[in-house]
Amino acid sequence: MSSQLQQPSGYQPYRGMTHAETGMLVLLSSFGMLFGGLLLAYGLMRARAPVWPPAGADDISPWIAGFSTFVAFVSSYRVEKGVSAFLARDLKGFRIAWLQSLGLGLLFLMSQSFVLWAFFGQGQKLQSNSFSGMVYTLIIAHGLHVLLGLGFLLKALVAGLKDLRSVGPRTQTPKLSSWLWHFLGLIWTLMFLILVWV
Repeated sequence: MSSQLQQPSGYQPYRGMTHAETGMLVLLSSFGMLFGGLLLAYGLMRARAPVWPPAGADDISPWIAGFSTFVAFVSSYRVEKGVSAFLARDLKGFRIAWLQSLGLGLLFLMSQSFVLWAFFGQGQKLQSNSFSGMVYTLIIAHGLHVLLGLGFLLKALVAGLKDLRSVGPRTQTPKLSSWLWHFLGLIWTLMFLILVWV
């Protein structure tokens, strides 16, 4: 009689996180602390101000910012579809979903530039007041991180297509890139709610 326990069919032992997954979580944690600090500073600034926004300051356009939020949601959805297609080894589905998410990411950056352009058109400059200074800081900082995210998506597209056309080991790049992209979408959603509606 065998002394080893029989494992259920389909059982796979837990192998722990890979170095790449751990690295991405560390990166996301650092981004989270950055934006958490900026949003906390915004909250403290607002709590101490007798009137908010300060006199002479205008709110950012909820319609343009809302459109940005919609684009971020759709782009995140397409990224997730791309990851599913990659895991199913669906070359065409992965390529289409990933290219769509890249295009939507560029559209998001364009809509963000319109947010700042409309804000600037209201006479709000970086040094105008504490509110406008924080708006510019948050949106520009997020935009730079979105550029980084687009770089990750582009790298994932190249790595994913190369992997699906071969019989080699499956790359983790699409999955890890999706983590970053979803995180950036979540950060923008929080910014949208805090800057526009709260």
